[in-house]
Amino acid sequence: MTQVFGSYLIQDIFLLYPLLRRIESPKMLRVYSGILNQLEIEEDTSFFAVQEIIIHDQYETAESGYDIALLKLQAAMNYTDFQRPICLPSKADRDVLYTDCWATGWGYRKFRDKIQNTLQKVKIPLVTRSECQAHYSGHRITNKMICAGHQDGGKDACKGTIHCSNKWKRLGVCKNIPKENKQSFSKVPVPW
Repeated sequence: MTQVFGSYLIQDIFLLYPLLRRIESPKMLRVYSGILNQLEIEEDTSFFAVQEIIIHDQYETAESGYDIALLKLQAAMNYTDFQRPICLPSKADRDVLYTDCWATGWGYRKFRDKIQNTLQKVKIPLVTRSECQAHYSGHRITNKMICAGHQDGGKDACKGTIHCSNKWKRLGVCKNIPKENKQSFSKVPVPW
């Protein structure tokens, strides 16, 4: 099976996508809708084709903090009770202190375990950038990133995103910096 990453509907033809590496062609991507278990994906499973990948113009590397792209679909996605666009933070949200945050994704259930086939979610607290930087001494944590994780470890989000209450605003997408109890996320740039 190829790698599967979550992308997040923000309009009927645009999705927010974690840019873990450059994708050379939109034809390399398939967007599946409403999948909760990766085992549901088969060769004949219907999907949306990607027309264009719009990489943030300040993207340089995964550590730059702008490792987010937009995917423009060839056809619009219909909204349903279970499939709606996620809210993105606005300029006014920059100083909001979020307390009710969740990470979702197809990551590991425990450190160095196997990737889960069923979409997971976990309540997870945000931590300060200075605390995060101390934990990730070999990496630069910029103001374009947020961190989340429990002090005692065991719950984080790799291959996922973090979103918080107040209309479930999508704050960031997971950066692949493996540690047992903290996870770094790229902030959704506001404005794009």
